[in-house]
Amino acid sequence: MMMQRLRPLAASLRLRTPTSAAFAFAPSSSSSSSSPRFYSATADPSPQAADPLSATPPASETAPPYFVPRTAGGELPVYTDIRNGGSRVYTIVRKTRGDLSALQRDLASYLTDVPSHVKPAAGQIVLRGDWVRETKEWLAAKGF
Repeated sequence: MMMQRLRPLAASLRLRTPTSAAFAFAPSSSSSSSSPRFYSATADPSPQAADPLSATPPASETAPPYFVPRTAGGELPVYTDIRNGGSRVYTIVRKTRGDLSALQRDLASYLTDVPSHVKPAAGQIVLRGDWVRETKEWLAAKGF
């Protein structure tokens, strides 16, 4: 009795293929008549407009000699470090690549009178004080 109830449900769960596919499958050129057929995906030849929301920098600006990648969650790697029971607060920019001294100079020109130092082996810049919001705003304005 239970099997009779499950059969109509299983029949309704069959997957259907879309009528217009984004990829067309064509036999690969390396296949021969004696070997099994292998198919390779080829892109749809219809032209598509460029994505207007893509984050491409303007061609006139030169790229800075450093890079700050985003985290897996899409956030900028800027963190607060609290030490000595809350009496010392540091802002840490992590995961930096390239010329860290140039990044420190550019950040110091934006945040005036903020003591900072570079940890080149760790790829970090440490700022004294709570400057997380300002640092993230500056990095976002720079295109990171």
